[in-house]
Amino acid sequence: MKTKIPLLVLEDEIEQRTGLVNWLKQLKFPDFIFHPVFETGTESGAKRIMAKEQIEFVLLDNKIPASPGLNPSFRGAEFIKELRQNCFNYPILMLTGQTVAPKGNLESDIVGDPLTDYVSKDAGFELLGARLHSLLKSYESSLDAKLKIGRWYFSPGKGILEPIEGGRSVSLAGKLSDLLFYLYKKRGKPASLGELQENVWHYSGTAETHTPQTHVYRLRELLERENDRKSPKILQTVGKKGYRLNPYPAN
Repeated sequence: MKTKIPLLVLEDEIEQRTGLVNWLKQLKFPDFIFHPVFETGTESGAKRIMAKEQIEFVLLDNKIPASPGLNPSFRGAEFIKELRQNCFNYPILMLTGQTVAPKGNLESDIVGDPLTDYVSKDAGFELLGARLHSLLKSYESSLDAKLKIGRWYFSPGKGILEPIEGGRSVSLAGKLSDLLFYLYKKRGKPASLGELQENVWHYSGTAETHTPQTHVYRLRELLERENDRKSPKILQTVGKKGYRLNPYPAN
């Protein structure tokens, strides 16, 4: 099971954008897939898409037009700065023809932000894929990460569950956050009780304890809808293999 990342491509050259989008849709990381992939050729188009859709990665050219009919200009870094000021805390990768850190007209340097990177257009798909994956892994472990699990956003760095559709956030006390993040990183593979004891609680996997089961019960009370708790759709028991997390349950 792979984490689905909705991505936006901002590139005004139609042929380049089409090739890039097709490649992204077929890109296979061991732990992530880009889905869905949105595309546009202008900054104004990107803003319209981001106002309507949940976007969790932006891949953009450094030279983009502000709106249809205008000539492209080096606005990429300025657009990134605007996104960050508007609390877009997801990864951003800039494509550039420059060999040094790209700068915008306002000298908006993108270097120093761990969730922002740039790569030369001539670097090739192999390096581009490596940079994309590196940013995704950095984001997943950052304090700003919001990982989608069912009807919740989970922030492992803060130990908080936030309802996607609005409402009160829930603080995950004790080891609840560590347990949930560990299961999330298993990508749908089951974790045995012994594995959880050793990697979440850091004591012998052969010790006799009901601590993992108790924490699983508490997480289910939060994650599952009330009528799903007897047959969980998100935090599932897998025979004698242990527990697995399904972040994208069927409705």
